[in-house]
Amino acid sequence: MSVTNLFNDKIGDNPVAIIDNFFNKDIVTNWLEYYQHKADFRYAVEEVENGDALLCHCLELPQVESIFNMSETLMPFVNEFNELYNTDLKYTDMCRAHVNLITSNDKFSGHTDSTENGMVVLWFANPNINDLGAGFFLGKHTDETPSRLISNKFNRLVVFPASMWHSVQAPTNRCTFRISVYLGFAQYKTNESRERNYRQQNLVNKFNKRVEVHG
Repeated sequence: MSVTNLFNDKIGDNPVAIIDNFFNKDIVTNWLEYYQHKADFRYAVEEVENGDALLCHCLELPQVESIFNMSETLMPFVNEFNELYNTDLKYTDMCRAHVNLITSNDKFSGHTDSTENGMVVLWFANPNINDLGAGFFLGKHTDETPSRLISNKFNRLVVFPASMWHSVQAPTNRCTFRISVYLGFAQYKTNESRERNYRQQNLVNKFNKRVEVHG
């Protein structure tokens, strides 16, 4: 596999996209308006009572389209991902979308989102970020290929396979909030539901967080 126009970097054998100043001024304004006036964060987990908890706000596909103009800004990455990874992801295969708000008190263990050929879009969404931490590590660390630290920079977009290991780097400053928008693309098997279950009303509110959470 070769790195192509949009996927401008490689981590191990995996082409990834790391693009700064991605969204234009109008889209950034849309995002800030939404975040300041409509985002409703819950200290919660998805659906299951014993899941990991963090401050989270869920997005539906129409919201992602209206805020980020996904059909024009992000679908080129989906199309190129399909060519690179021999997948057939489509617009309606955006199966999960949420905004995470992470503080210096949160602790994380690394994980992969899927063993299948899905795609992850992560966008750093805090315009006031000023912290030595708050990025994330991408790619399982080995002697041959160490993990890459992707530092947090507002309006930086990162696109990578859902099967890649990654771990959130918590902020170092207790006054800093790490805010990221996560979009997951995956195809269901033909006998499975295509319903997007990751919705705000499905979040289970938690009163106490576990010591270690995934992000």
